[in-house]
Order: sequence, then structure tokens, then C-alpha cells
Amino acid sequence: MFSILFGCLFFVTACGGGGGSSLTGAPAQAASPSPHPSASPAAAASAAPASSPQPGPTAVAASACLQTQAPAPLTVAVVPFTTFTSKLSSAHTICFSAYVFTSASFSALDAAAKSGADETVVLPLEEESVDSSDANQLAADGAHVIIDPGMTAAHPLHAKLAIVDGSAFLDGRNWDTSDVVVSDTNPADFAAIENALNLNPTSSANLDTLKSIALSREAQLITSAAPGSGVTVRFMTESFSSGAANVISALEAAAQNGANVEVVVLASDLSGNTLESATLTTMKNPPFNISIRTNPADGSEKMTLIDGQSTGWFGSANATSSSSDADNYIDWGMTVNDPTVLSSLQSYFDSVYASSTPF
Repeated sequence: MFSILFGCLFFVTACGGGGGSSLTGAPAQAASPSPHPSASPAAAASAAPASSPQPGPTAVAASACLQTQAPAPLTVAVVPFTTFTSKLSSAHTICFSAYVFTSASFSALDAAAKSGADETVVLPLEEESVDSSDANQLAADGAHVIIDPGMTAAHPLHAKLAIVDGSAFLDGRNWDTSDVVVSDTNPADFAAIENALNLNPTSSANLDTLKSIALSREAQLITSAAPGSGVTVRFMTESFSSGAANVISALEAAAQNGANVEVVVLASDLSGNTLESATLTTMKNPPFNISIRTNPADGSEKMTLIDGQSTGWFGSANATSSSSDADNYIDWGMTVNDPTVLSSLQSYFDSVYASSTPF
């Protein structure tokens, strides 16, 4: 493997040979949904092993994840997933991060690589064994693949971010067909997204790219709204733990203030997790009486929506422990006040809540 200096952090390549508004780790078990079946073609099985170097790490460092932002009206908007993948597959310059690949995202990335795009894909070391086949195939087809080592000095990667021909996109789940994907043209947000893709997380006025800060923003949204009787607070995450004390306290305070608090968590992450189960049991029982449901799907968005509020929270950060910088993930969370985006998130929540099982 090559070790290369990239910005202010060290990275390791693990690729096979060949060639107007704004939306704003934790333990591995509390991260993204289980990976979808690999979309790699059969040829990926014969690709060079992950330890084989790709030709010249200099190209990776030179192209990095730096792009000039494309001019566009100041807005955050929901983008149909097929629109995003179409743009991705035909792009000239791409920087893209994921936790694990999905069939749809891999196919679009591979099409771009085969077409000669200047493509950089950033992946976490902790999912290297899951991602390796697809990563090797992308490298063989011309992409630059960077593995974030997630060392003590470098926050592990969990964020799903992309800059495609100067346009920034965020995904709260894992770049899959049913995800809520947003485009963000705010220059300050663009800079924060670009920095996070370079594994140098920063924040803007609306967007955070470190998990603990993103969760603090979410908790503050609930606390500041002070929801009470007759108000519904809708909260969705994949994993939950007592480590996210600020979020839990905000939800419990809202419930005690008379608000109807609805919480959705992922059933697969809850299964066998006694700590999460205990946390949710406390929230469910008096004096809080929070309505909790378990989502049977293989992943979900993360969001907070409050009746009567023009601002919500959306992100990829799970409500789990993020108590120290050493294991505080590069993740994202942002406040959003665009009515169309809020409506899309509301529809997503209502659909998942209706299909979920009471805890």
C-alpha cells in the first residue's frame, strides 16, 4: 500500500491495479444500514487484491476532492435519485463518499470511470472488506479510491457526500434508490462538504460535518422549539444509544411538556442491542410515554420534524455516542427550511412510520 499526504491527514490507497435555504464515528454497530448485494460484475472477483497499489498515488493527491463550484441559484432542493445517478454516470469530475456501496451508486460510478471521468471515491477502512470488490473494480476502470484509515488523529468516515462537476449533493442513508437526496448550492455549505470529502471536517452556518456537532444542532432544534401540548415531534434514526444524551434529553423534555413524540429506529440495529433497548424502554415508559416504532427495512433516513416549525433537521448522523474526537465520525447534519424539502421528509417519515412496528 501507499501512504500519501492528503491535505493535513494521511490516507492509504487500497485499490486494485489497472487502469434558498440549507439542510444541515460512532461505534461500527451504530452506523449505516447493512450493505446491499454487490453490484460488481463477475470480473471484479479476479481484480487485483486490495493490497495491490494503483498506478501512482500522485494522481490521487493532485486531483484530490477539490472542484470549482458551479454557478447556480442559492437553494437546497430534493433531487430524484435517478437524476443524481444520471448526472453521476455522465460526469467529468467526481468526488464521492459512501459507507458501503449500493448497486445503483456503484453502477453510476463505474460508468463514469469507464468513460474517463476524473473520479475520486472515499471509503472507510472499517468497511474495507465489504467494499473491496467494488472498490477494486472501480480502480481497475480508472477511478481513484481512497480508504480513510479512521485513526485516532483522523475521524472515521460515515458521511455520504458528493461533488459532481461542481455541484454538491448529500444523502442521509447510503445512496440508494429510495433515499432522499438533496442538492446544495450554498457556497459555505459547498466548502464544508468539500472539506469533509478531503477528510478535514468543518461546519458552515447551517451544515456540520462532525457527528457530535451535528447531533448537538439536532438537539438544539428540539430544545429551541419547546414543543408542547398538541405538537407532534417526528424523530427518525437508525441506531440509538444513551451516548446521545443531548438528543434524548431534548426528546424527553418535549414529551414531558405535552408534545406527542414519535420515534422510529431500525429493527435490525436494535436486534440484540440491550443498551439501545434499555434506552428506548425508558423513553417509552412513564413519565415520557414516547411512541417508538421499529422500521423493518434495511436502512432509513435520519431527521427531526416539528409541527408548526419552519425548520427541520436532516442528516446522516445516527443518534449514538460521539463523546470523543478519537471516534467521532465524519458525518453530516443540517438545518433545513425549504418547504419542499420539509414536505419530502415529512412524506418519507409518515410512510416509514406507518409501516413500522410498535416497540
